[in-house]
Amino acid sequence: MNLWARKSGLILLSALTLFSCEEELSTVGLPPENDLGIFFVDVPLGDKVSQVWVDNVNSRSTGTVLVGSYTDPYFGNIEARNFSEVNLPKNNPGEDVDGSAVFDSLVLVTRIRGIYGNQVAAGTQRIEIYQLTDTIPLVDATYTTASSQETGQLLSASEFMLHPDSLGLKWEDTGRKLETKEDTLYKARYFDSNNEYIYRSNFKIDEAYASEFFNLLKAKAKEFSSSKDFAAHLKGISFAPTTGNSAIITYGGADTRLVLYYTETDGSGNKSQETISFPLNTIRSYNQITPNAKSGWNGSDLDDITTFYEPYTIGTDLAYLQNGTNLLLRLDMSGFNEFSDTVENAIVQKAELVFENLKGISKTTPPPSTMVYYMTSLDSLANKNYRVGTLINNNRSPLVIGYDKDNKKFSNDITISLQNLLKEDTFNQLIMAPVTINTSNGSISANGSGVNRFVVSKNDIRIRFYYTVPNLNN
Repeated sequence: MNLWARKSGLILLSALTLFSCEEELSTVGLPPENDLGIFFVDVPLGDKVSQVWVDNVNSRSTGTVLVGSYTDPYFGNIEARNFSEVNLPKNNPGEDVDGSAVFDSLVLVTRIRGIYGNQVAAGTQRIEIYQLTDTIPLVDATYTTASSQETGQLLSASEFMLHPDSLGLKWEDTGRKLETKEDTLYKARYFDSNNEYIYRSNFKIDEAYASEFFNLLKAKAKEFSSSKDFAAHLKGISFAPTTGNSAIITYGGADTRLVLYYTETDGSGNKSQETISFPLNTIRSYNQITPNAKSGWNGSDLDDITTFYEPYTIGTDLAYLQNGTNLLLRLDMSGFNEFSDTVENAIVQKAELVFENLKGISKTTPPPSTMVYYMTSLDSLANKNYRVGTLINNNRSPLVIGYDKDNKKFSNDITISLQNLLKEDTFNQLIMAPVTINTSNGSISANGSGVNRFVVSKNDIRIRFYYTVPNLNN
């Protein structure tokens, strides 16, 4: 709901060519006394900034598998793990397996889609795969970043180094040409249809468990007769980090699957390796991210934050925001209606909300890719509602916060929103939050799909705007 879009009596903005006539901050609120009647105001918001930690943010069906841990210089110890079920590709897949088939291996195949951490190259990552002790129910169940699942047998463990340069690597960047059969086969094996490198990270499943898995399938056992029976047998899997890791890894949910390899022999003695894939169930899948409601901040600038939905002012000159842990940034805009009281009939001609000089930004620690400004009130926030409405853009759609990568800043045109804010007495608390926008219907949702964060000096958060005061006597 765009609260301000519903307000009546919006002041229409004139199509005005803007000239810079700067007004000292100490004179904000005084009537204009210049020839043009156009004023520029640059307002630092440092004393209006605080943090809000929220819980109950959905982490199910994000399409991502997050796993790993690292120590952030600002946010301390960050950890992620995933719990997912696995789908049966069809009922009784063993019917397609020849009697001559012999087991080769069972491998959990994944594709790395993201790497997050400030010291990724510092060490080896170790990820473990466990079998769940129960399935993941959906009826009357809510999964947040604090949810967890009991695990049982260790199925696999893998140690590996991470190479961030492999992410997004294009075929044309390799310098190779399709001049030989080997080149063609290499490209087909390691690059996708978009000519992007498929960055794999695979886990070989425990030999004894995998062999039994194959024997049951080949015997057309009840455990593989239906999706329900298969879920009751396998339960699901968990991706878990160990100590000493230096990154949070994002695996694509749709890229992840159990692959059974086996060899068949025909009547002429010819052998062929066959496979059956069991895709990850991306609906019955959720990420747990720490810190959360059950495990607080540790080793960070934020260790004193222990309550949810209560604005908290950090004892540093910095402001913080992070996806996944659900640490949001609050701007108290209640003082702007005082400007409206002192400058009667002011019309905002152009307004911009800016976050400059972001700290700690790198290739492996980018800020959240998509954010919005939610509107709320102090009473609503106390009732755990930080999403009463959203700031709107000049097309009256939800304002999506844009990141200027070259200048390491966020900058947004908030002209219409600020004009409304000057008249707003209640819903004048802005909550800056990472979100996911559904490309098919435009819906906005918060979820635990990553741990991207940003840090900025409070004094580098500013509102800059031009305004005019019409002469109502003319």
